[in-house]
Amino acid sequence: MPDQAAARSTQQAELDRLADACECQTCRASAADRKGPRVMSAIAGKPGESLIGLVGRAARRNHLPRLRALLGACTPTWHAHLNLASRDDIDFNQLAHAARLAPHELEDRRYRSVALTPDLPGVEYHGAAIPAYDLQLRPRRLATSWLVDEPIHCALGHHALATHCPISGNLLIDRCARCKARLNWSGLDLVHCSQCGFDLRTAEVQRVTERELRATRPMLDLIHPDPARNRAAANRLPHLLSGLNRGTLFELGWRCGNLMSDGSNGPRIAARHLSVATRLRILEIGSTVLASWPESVRSAMQGRAPGRAGIDPKLPNAVRSVAKARNAWPAIREAIFAGVPGLATSARTGVRSVLTNAANGAELTRSLGVSQRVFERMRAADTFTPVSSTGAENIHQIFDANQAEHFRSLLSDRIPLASASERLDISAHGAEQLCCLGELHLLNDDAVLAALKWRQITKSSLETLCNRLEEMGTSPDEMLETDLLPIRRALRSFGGQEKPWGPIVAAMLAGKLPFMIRADKTGRLMDRVSIPASDVHLLAAMRFDAEAFPAFNFHPRINRRDAEELLNIDAPTFSRAIKNSDAPASDGLTYDRQEVLKIASKTLSVSEALVRWGCGGKALPTPLKGRHAPIRIGKLGWNRAEAERAMAQYGATDPARIKARRVRLLS
Repeated sequence: MPDQAAARSTQQAELDRLADACECQTCRASAADRKGPRVMSAIAGKPGESLIGLVGRAARRNHLPRLRALLGACTPTWHAHLNLASRDDIDFNQLAHAARLAPHELEDRRYRSVALTPDLPGVEYHGAAIPAYDLQLRPRRLATSWLVDEPIHCALGHHALATHCPISGNLLIDRCARCKARLNWSGLDLVHCSQCGFDLRTAEVQRVTERELRATRPMLDLIHPDPARNRAAANRLPHLLSGLNRGTLFELGWRCGNLMSDGSNGPRIAARHLSVATRLRILEIGSTVLASWPESVRSAMQGRAPGRAGIDPKLPNAVRSVAKARNAWPAIREAIFAGVPGLATSARTGVRSVLTNAANGAELTRSLGVSQRVFERMRAADTFTPVSSTGAENIHQIFDANQAEHFRSLLSDRIPLASASERLDISAHGAEQLCCLGELHLLNDDAVLAALKWRQITKSSLETLCNRLEEMGTSPDEMLETDLLPIRRALRSFGGQEKPWGPIVAAMLAGKLPFMIRADKTGRLMDRVSIPASDVHLLAAMRFDAEAFPAFNFHPRINRRDAEELLNIDAPTFSRAIKNSDAPASDGLTYDRQEVLKIASKTLSVSEALVRWGCGGKALPTPLKGRHAPIRIGKLGWNRAEAERAMAQYGATDPARIKARRVRLLS
C-alpha cells in the first residue's frame, strides 16, 4: 500500500508539473500569469477523449457537482458546456488552469473553423478537416463500451456520420434505453440517465456484425480522434492518396461510397439523418474504395461498383459529378482526376481512357455485323449494357466492346433457318426435321434468340451438311443417268402429309438411298438431286414422327412455297385456289401449318395423281376423268378418299400399268 500511495503521489506531481510547466510549444505560448481557483487533483487526458468529456472528468475527479464550477473561471455564459469545443469566446488557458490541465490538452481538442471551399465552412476535428454539418455536439452520443472501468466520452461521438465504436463494435446511442430521454451534458454523470437514473452500462448492447466491423473500420479509423488509430489508418492507404488530409480522405470515401451504394441518399448536408444501415453501407463501400484506389474509381468508370451486380451506366457521370460539382473539394477533384486522367475532359473520355476496348453504339453495331434494329433488340434484352450513358444512344453511350467477342463469333456463324431451307430447297419443316436429327444445329443462346427475329442455325453445320452431300452425291458407274428420277418429282407421290426430308437426307448421308447431284445444273441443292427410279419405293417407307421430339418447338406457320409443296400443287393453282377460297387465308404471307395439313389430308391434287397413276405423262388416268369420275372439289383436286377408291377399283397396281408408268417417267 505505501508503494501504491507513493506511485500515486509521484504521478500527481508529474501531472501538476505538466499543468503548470509543460514544455510543448502550445503550452509555452500560453499566458504565464494565470491565476484564480483551481481543482486539487490533476488528471491525464485519454487518447481520443472529447474536450467536454475531459473537463467533465476533471470535475468528477474533484467531486464538483456541475461544470459550472470550472467554466465560471473563464466565461459568464451558463450554457457554454453545450458546445464548449467550438467556442471562441472562452479563455481556454484560464480553463486549463482551473481544471489543473496542461493547455495543450484543451487546445488539441478544440474544433476551430476552417474553409474547405469558398462557400463550405468546415471544422478542424482532431487534425481532420470535416464539414461543419458533420459535427454533432448534442445530444451526447456514446458507446456503452466507453463507460466500462473509468467512464470517458470519446470525441468520435461528435462525428454525426459515425455509427459505432470501431474498437468494440457497439452502436452509438443518444437516448436512454429505459425512458427514451435524450442524453445531455447537464450533469457530470456519464453512466446514468439524468432523467430516470438508469444505468446505461446495463442496457442491452447492440453491435454491428464482425464483417461490418472489419469492413467499416478503415473509414472510421481515419476520423477517429485517437492519433495512433488515425495515423495507422492513413498509412495503410495506397501511395496515390498519401499527403491528403484525413478529413479529405474520409470525404472522398464517403462520397464515392454514397454514389456506389445507390446514389439516392439525398443531399450531402442531410447525411447525418440517414439510417444506421445506410451509413454502414456507405462506410463499408467507402473503405473498399479507398483501400483499392485508383482501381476502384477506374472500375466505377466501367459501371461497376463494390457489392453490386451488373453495370450501372450512371456511375461514370456520378464519379465525374463528385469532381466537377460547384462545391467539390479541390483535393478530392485532384485525387479523382489523378486516378482517371481522362475524366477531366468528359465522362466519355474518362471511360475510354479506362476501357481497353471501348465503343459507342454505332461502332459496336458495325463490329457485330448486325443492323441497328437487331442491336436495339439485343440492348433491350440486356445483352449489352452501356458502361456510360450521357446522351443520344448511338453517340454518347459507351460500351465495353470486349463483351461482344462471344456474340461476334455467334453472329458470324449464323443463318436463318428459313434461308437454310431455301438453300437446301426443302420445306422449313424439313429443315426443322434435320435439326431434330442433329444434322443442323440451332442457335440456342438466349441473347441471340432475343435479338434475332427469326430462328437461326449455325452456318457451319449447314456448310458441313451441304459439303457431305456434294461429296457423296457422285454418280457411280453402275448408276445410269437415264434411270434417274428428280427427287422432288418423286416426292409428289407423298400426299396428305409432310415430306420426310429429315429421314431422306439421313438415308442419303448413310448411303441407304443412292443419289446423284447433277453437275450440269445450278441452283438449290435438292433441285439438282436425282435418285434411281427403282429406289422410289424406299421413300414410301420413310416417315418423320414429330411427337418423338416433344421438346422441339416446331413452327406453327409455313410460307406459301411450303404450303404448295404440302398440297402438291404449283403456284398458279394455289393462286386460283385462294381466289376460289379453297386455300386458307394468309396472315402476314404465312399459313397455319395444321390447317394446310388438314386440307392436304382431304384433297388429292392433279400433280400427285399424275405421279402416282399417270405413268409420268400429262394425261390423267381414266377413272379420274369422264362422266363417272369423282367430282373435283374446287381448285385443289379431288376428295382423296374417293379418288384413291376409284383408282383401286381401276387396278392402279396392275404390273403392266406399273411397267408402262416407269417407261413414261424415264422418257
